Amino acid sequence: MDIAKIRKKARKTKKAAKRSKKESEKTKEPGTKAAEDPTPVTAAESSEVSPSGQEETRKDRTADEQSRPDEAIHEKPLDKILTFRLSREEYGLYMKDIQEITNYYTITPIPRSPDYLAGVISLRGKIVPILNLKRLFNIPDGDTEKMKKRERKVIILKAPDGPLGVVADMVLGTRSINSASLKDSPGNISEKDAKYIDSIAVIDNRFISILNAENLVSVEFIR
Repeated sequence: MDIAKIRKKARKTKKAAKRSKKESEKTKEPGTKAAEDPTPVTAAESSEVSPSGQEETRKDRTADEQSRPDEAIHEKPLDKILTFRLSREEYGLYMKDIQEITNYYTITPIPRSPDYLAGVISLRGKIVPILNLKRLFNIPDGDTEKMKKRERKVIILKAPDGPLGVVADMVLGTRSINSASLKDSPGNISEKDAKYIDSIAVIDNRFISILNAENLVSVEFIR
């Protein structure tokens, strides 16, 4: 046998064995094994990493937010109130209960009438009784006597039996309020006074007593 041919064949066999060994080692590398035998992914994990799943979650969240609109935006405001001052205290009346606001005229007293009835005025030829709310609510005059008379106003309220006026030391202006700013009248006031207070509005850290116009216009004028 030709020795040279035998050696040549042996070298080829040895090279083939080395090549086969290298290929088998490559198949055992971590990346290759992971590719051949991937770890199973659960459905829950798949939904977390799925781009389509993220999009659906965003859409669901947006729809849920739209189904719960901001209450403050959609909350309907109540009627406007007119705020005014009696001595150092602030009060309010709903604008829907007010007929007009007029200047403070000379009030004609009525004999043998309650002290909270200041008297009457003539408004375009019509006799209008005027209430002194400070007397009705037992509010001390304080320094209001020093106020200029031009700051005093008479607020004319609507009433089934004819208008009725109340004296305000100073009219402050109108405000819009919503139900979130309203509180029940305090329980420590007398039943007599409580019927004239509709609610308490808290605006800019100030307490405004909103009066019940219906009960005001039905007050008794006879002792």
